[in-house]
Amino acid sequence: MTTHIIVTINPYLKLFEYAPQTKEPLLTIEQIRETLHPKEFDLIYNHNYDGYIIGLSELILNKKMTKPIMNSMNSRQRQQVRIYEGSCVDEEVQFIIKESEKCLRCGSTSAILLATNRDMLNFAQALIKQEGKDPWNEVLNKWGRIDYNNLNQYLISNDINYQCLGSSYGRLSDLENKINIMTYHGSMGFKYDNVFLPYLNSSLYISPSDEASKNVFVLAMTRALRNLYLVFSGSMHPYLLLIKDKCVRLHCIDSINSNMNNDNIFAI
Repeated sequence: MTTHIIVTINPYLKLFEYAPQTKEPLLTIEQIRETLHPKEFDLIYNHNYDGYIIGLSELILNKKMTKPIMNSMNSRQRQQVRIYEGSCVDEEVQFIIKESEKCLRCGSTSAILLATNRDMLNFAQALIKQEGKDPWNEVLNKWGRIDYNNLNQYLISNDINYQCLGSSYGRLSDLENKINIMTYHGSMGFKYDNVFLPYLNSSLYISPSDEASKNVFVLAMTRALRNLYLVFSGSMHPYLLLIKDKCVRLHCIDSINSNMNNDNIFAI
């Protein structure tokens, strides 16, 4: 019986320097070649993103990516990328709650992506505060990590229509009827109509490696099928400075003060 091993490599989105579980260095392309002696094929077209989102990604990565291909996916309306400025973190959260819930009412999927697990917990607690509920009392699981299953149960018990979604928590069956909160890394393989990236100020920490930070930020950006909301307060993160002239600039307070009953002006 013939056995085939297929290895796919995205040179633009190397997310880890070491294997997350074992902390061992990842194999290089050269090591894979020496071990498998494979037949190699270069994929020169990108079926997932249109030229606009690829152009923004190239500005951040400072390298050329694969070309977009004009197929049925890319013939849709161009992806919309907007930078929203808030006066403070609470205003960022208030804006995202309003916009993401509006998206949900329109029947489209949404995700709020955060750089780290601690950022994800902080956003969830800010969300709970905005909903006028008591803070969640932090619980750790048997591995000493944040128990997001317990947090999700707390959200359900308080009729808050959000879920934290990761490898061992959250329900895939709720992707379309809840607003999903994930880490950048955890969003790999997922696509949403609307993606919100909050806390994008100059102090945002993503990874100790600058290359990995850029790659995982681009990963998060490219989870959006239609609308990408980049949200910050204070001073812009350096990645936003690279793309701000290519994006629509808006203010969170204008959206917060708009009529909740208006149709979505961006036609999601």
